[in-house]
Amino acid sequence: MVVNCAGRTRSIVGAQTLIDAGIPNPVVSLRNGTMDWLLTGRQLAYGRKPQLPEPSAERLQAARQRAENVAQRAGVQRIGDAELARFEAETRERSLYRFDVRTRAEYEAGHLEGWRWAPGGQLVQATDEYVGTRGARIVLADWDGVRALTTAAWLAQLGGWEVFVYAPAARAVRVTGAEPVRVLSLHTSHPLIAPLQAADKVSAGSARVFDIDSRTAYERQHIAGAQFVAPDRIKELVLADYPDDHALLLTSPDGVLAQAVAAELRAQTGREVWAIAGGTAAWAAVGLPLGSADGAVVLTADDDQAYSPYGFSDLALRDAGFVDYLDWELGLVGQLEREGHTGIRLI
Repeated sequence: MVVNCAGRTRSIVGAQTLIDAGIPNPVVSLRNGTMDWLLTGRQLAYGRKPQLPEPSAERLQAARQRAENVAQRAGVQRIGDAELARFEAETRERSLYRFDVRTRAEYEAGHLEGWRWAPGGQLVQATDEYVGTRGARIVLADWDGVRALTTAAWLAQLGGWEVFVYAPAARAVRVTGAEPVRVLSLHTSHPLIAPLQAADKVSAGSARVFDIDSRTAYERQHIAGAQFVAPDRIKELVLADYPDDHALLLTSPDGVLAQAVAAELRAQTGREVWAIAGGTAAWAAVGLPLGSADGAVVLTADDDQAYSPYGFSDLALRDAGFVDYLDWELGLVGQLEREGHTGIRLI
């Protein structure tokens, strides 16, 4: 069995997951993933998204036993209703993260209220995007006896948190729909403007749009005429010579970050600052124009993010980026050795 990803991390994690589970097949990861595949002159397939078949009851039971064994070796703890209620009552003293690691479709079809969606592989791959507090408690909802235990085993091995698995009762109340979005801000009100109203202001020449989420998201899709700027540099790069009678319109892919930044910027400067309600997605949904990659204007320098080599249309730049990335990732082992104790404890 050969496991691959775009680089190295997820293929190694995936292959090691199968090895730890004790499956009888030989298991390897594809060295350096699709980066090396492209560097050696091979081609990739695009657009195919085949769905894996549902396992039979017999195979699912075997997978449950393997996942249970790995989770026990990693030190994952199971909790019940009483322990979960205690954790929830102690959130002022100890951070608590509750995740559902199933597919988006399964989550939206029915999940425990207040629990966030985090696909298991990504929760392991990019834990810092989901968990902001070291030493926190992490609880994963276990619906099938496999995915939550497997994810929890990796989180426990990474160290830095207490990791638990909670199996909801069959009668547990579930809510449907997408994960609710909360805007965490010091300000109780958020200055919102509807996409059509924002477009009118831009057309009248009394406002400009600035995209503040991530440069990658901006270059993938942005409002026509919008410029990208990192949020912490708006005052320096935009407001220093911005006309006093012009409104500042902020956007992000879903509008969430734009709301928080607009409220803070308005409070700090007293300027007319608005967040486009629903962000770039809402703008596109009502048929307003989007910009092209050729028309992208980035105000901040390249140091605002680590740029994915896959985004380069120039193959020489892409390949150089692949080599730089792989050199960096291969050097992580030595870097960890120099750091000393990292809390990582592999089974």
